[in-house]
Amino acid sequence: MKRPRPLGNHIIIETVETPRQSTGGIHLPEQFQTPPGEGRVVAVGTGKMDYAGRLMPIACQPGDLIVFNWLHARDVQSGDKKWKILDADQILCVMEEISVLEGNSQRRPAASAETESSCSGDPHNKAQLQPKLDGCGKENL
Repeated sequence: MKRPRPLGNHIIIETVETPRQSTGGIHLPEQFQTPPGEGRVVAVGTGKMDYAGRLMPIACQPGDLIVFNWLHARDVQSGDKKWKILDADQILCVMEEISVLEGNSQRRPAASAETESSCSGDPHNKAQLQPKLDGCGKENL
């Protein structure tokens, strides 16, 4: 069996099967299912050259789970194995595992008493709504 090797700015992926039922349990006929837009990267090309002649590597690695633009993917088959080839520019994101603790650290900090007091008052007073800027143009909260 042969396996394709991507060249340049291309990647090869195996698609991830999507469930054939909706979240409510309704079976979706094949004509109403969207083609899979998620896949696992199998192989990555070398990248592409920028205008200065430097090689720009591809942002994903083999084994990464990605979301891609399925309209631009091309099908390749060797024996009973199927892959999709697409330009690295068509990768929308790389799915990463996060822990519960790490996910909570991204929350916005609770408002302080100073922030709450500056928000209260006359809603039509534009001076209260404008951010306070220091001499460098940065917000000073």
